[in-house]
Amino acid sequence: MLIAPGESPDDIARPRTLARLVHEVRRAEHMGVPIVPVGARYALARPHASRGLQLRTDGLRRRLGDRARERRDEWVERDLFRCEAGATVEAINERLAARGLALPTMGAFARQTIGGAVATSTHGSGLSSGPMCDMVVSAEIVTGGGLALRVEPTDGPTDPARFSSDRCDLIQDDTIFHSVVAGLGAAGALYSVTLRVVPDEVLEETRTLTTFEELRARLMSRAFVRTFRDLAVLVNPHERGGRHAASVTAISTATDPHAARRGRPRHNLVPRLLEGIPFGAYAAAFLKHRPGSAPVAIDAALSALRGQRVIGRTAEVLAATPLNETVKAHAVELAFPLADVVSATDAVFALAREEARRGRYLTAPMTIRFQGASKHLLSPQYDRETATLELIVLDGTGDEERLLAPYVDLLASLGGRVHFGLSLPRRASSQRLLANIPALELWRRTVEALDPRRTFVHRLVREAGLR
Repeated sequence: MLIAPGESPDDIARPRTLARLVHEVRRAEHMGVPIVPVGARYALARPHASRGLQLRTDGLRRRLGDRARERRDEWVERDLFRCEAGATVEAINERLAARGLALPTMGAFARQTIGGAVATSTHGSGLSSGPMCDMVVSAEIVTGGGLALRVEPTDGPTDPARFSSDRCDLIQDDTIFHSVVAGLGAAGALYSVTLRVVPDEVLEETRTLTTFEELRARLMSRAFVRTFRDLAVLVNPHERGGRHAASVTAISTATDPHAARRGRPRHNLVPRLLEGIPFGAYAAAFLKHRPGSAPVAIDAALSALRGQRVIGRTAEVLAATPLNETVKAHAVELAFPLADVVSATDAVFALAREEARRGRYLTAPMTIRFQGASKHLLSPQYDRETATLELIVLDGTGDEERLLAPYVDLLASLGGRVHFGLSLPRRASSQRLLANIPALELWRRTVEALDPRRTFVHRLVREAGLR
């Protein structure tokens, strides 16, 4: 992924301790500039391309003690994992696997930092889990004025009577916790997270070629979606022969955990397409000159996934192979109630037909994913089981933002909630998007109280109209 051109930072900091993080937040306030959180720099929204004090977390990657002595009695035996916010999901997976444990869900790319993944409500694709922020049971952050806090739900793991207050203050409040963790870094700088983890298991992934028309009735059934641990559908947004080709990726607990692994454990669906066939930079250049070939090219990409089967441990199947960093794309994702996934997809198909008549085509498959409900106020999955639609245009095929903006406006008008970790076309209506976040005003009031000097209003937060 390329870092988008943008503003240059006023300064760069790489704190390695909580005390140093507190110092850097106070320094930013003294300078009168915002804190700009920077993780692995894979978020397509690219908040790091911003003026301010750029806070890089590559010095905050350690595993930390689990503070079991401070836990409430009912939390003592639970499997938890505590680490600094700059640790990558990949590194966490390795440490957990060595203990026979795993993350309950993850996005399709393991090089993200855990701080970035939870802050942007990164998610997998199964109703059994919400987004990754739902794994967090406790977080340490530095808010306005350099105040260090341990933030938890009201029934969080820390026993106030056993809490040691030498490093930070303890706040156990549902609203504050669910505003901060998945808050895009708009309320404070995340130092560490404590994660709920689960026993590792052997999973089986299968991929089947079909059409959306054949899937339509099943996708409207919650029971069908819940049949699988994870379920994702790649769909050609363009019609060919009256049908929309689709590839279904289903993940379940392996019926034969001792079966030999066939193929490489890979998951990141769209980048896998772009890596496995000539669908990257060369395809983008070709489609720029022959955009009408996009429907055929997408069908060919989906056909390449037919009949593949993978068996592996949890992280091997859920996480991706390293992303091909020569692939550049713009992507948007909006979330809908589970019951609306078919009608929202039909609306995309109708718009794709209109746009095709103007010579404008999406140049990669649309992805439909599913997630359980979340309590995090800014999460697209807030308070409802969700289906997300992700639309992608390869960089180099033309004015990518112009191609995506009509789809964002359409899906926003249907009530879609935007995923702020992906691209946000400037031409799209931010007011429509904001109107679809039901707890936005509560979130705003909460983070304003934590950051009255607006130290954490960085470029992404400002341009999205969140604060």
